[in-house]
Amino acid sequence: MGSDEMALTESVIPVGIEAPRAARVVVTRCLGEHVAASVLDTALLLVSEMVSNSVRHSGARDGEDVVLRVQLGDDRCRLEVQDPGRSGVVAPRPLDLGKGALGLHLVDTLSERWGVVRDADGPTRVWAQLSCAAA
Repeated sequence: MGSDEMALTESVIPVGIEAPRAARVVVTRCLGEHVAASVLDTALLLVSEMVSNSVRHSGARDGEDVVLRVQLGDDRCRLEVQDPGRSGVVAPRPLDLGKGALGLHLVDTLSERWGVVRDADGPTRVWAQLSCAAA
């Protein structure tokens, strides 16, 4: 694979309390043998937060899904979570440790880059990129 090419895995995950765990299984399967343990740990934390945010804040209902895309290149990996969300602001909220949710603060802190893509009438895609280069 050339430096600009990235292998892609796409998984559809039902919305619900088990969605973050299912996303972690997918990420482990895709990245586990290809990246350092520290990169995998960070990717698992990021995908848990991104999927949890989709389940909580997208307005998705039972029977709807989130789509997880995992891309792996020579020196980076990218995680993308797509949900049916069509409204609301996707940005870090004021940090409130008393509520236990770090939200997009984790995504912002732990990723090299991240962003949001929303079509005019949905869906919403939140992505985060990590370096996989050897230290």
